[in-house]
Amino acid sequence: MKRNLLVILSLVLTLSLLVGCASNTTSGNKNDPDTVRVGLNYELSGPVATYGQSLTAGIELAIEEINKDGGILGKQVEIIKVDNKSEDSETANVSTRLATRDNVVALLGPATSGNTKAATPAAMQNKIPLISASATADDITVDSNGNVREYIFKTCFSDSFQGVMMAGFAFEDLGLKKAAILSDTTSDYAKGLSKSFQKTYEELGGTILAEEAYQAKDTDFKAVLTNLKGLNPDVLFVPGYYEEVGLIVRQARELGLNVPILGADGYESPKLTEIAGKDVLNDVY
Repeated sequence: MKRNLLVILSLVLTLSLLVGCASNTTSGNKNDPDTVRVGLNYELSGPVATYGQSLTAGIELAIEEINKDGGILGKQVEIIKVDNKSEDSETANVSTRLATRDNVVALLGPATSGNTKAATPAAMQNKIPLISASATADDITVDSNGNVREYIFKTCFSDSFQGVMMAGFAFEDLGLKKAAILSDTTSDYAKGLSKSFQKTYEELGGTILAEEAYQAKDTDFKAVLTNLKGLNPDVLFVPGYYEEVGLIVRQARELGLNVPILGADGYESPKLTEIAGKDVLNDVY
């Protein structure tokens, strides 16, 4: 519900930008002047497909309601939906195609921070607003020099906020003083969360015993989990996406590592329960 609401809010913001930003599309779709084309660049297949599928469903519902209510400025909204396959390179290609070949006036998506970054150059170059409802990396809308990316928007919270809040929850609310981190080194999302969690947790007085790494698409985590178990942490922070996290939780419990496991919005998928098994998801936040 909350994610679909964000999508609808994103769509409203996007469509409000069309009048001012789409100078070369004043008549909407040049092939059909009675429609306005909006491009969807989402992860409809691949490792994080559940995010893209859910977000797309929310957008399609919003578009249906908007069109039934008369559309935008008297024009019907037409969706051009393309699967980026959860891959950075394909995301960049899709963004370029939608911006240059399909003549969209706005881009919605992608879902993840890494894919959103890959889609950004085409949006910036062609001066087309891009909005992600779920990208969380701090540098999505601002570059490393602090310059605002004027055509790039996000409606979700930032990784620094998530990491700070989870560190406070672990140390202050749960009273857990010793943490270990197991992070996906291939993910901007996981890197940002790890950094903000560690900084805040240590500032509060907690101890980070170790930070271990895995990579996306890994399936066997028992060796690294055994190492972490030997350190006797009070809590395990695992910033990642549901496919690896589900396996990590299940294997941790099989090894007797029964401490609380904490993460962020990457856990937000029904697939997490299917992969991990609902019986082992107790004490997972």
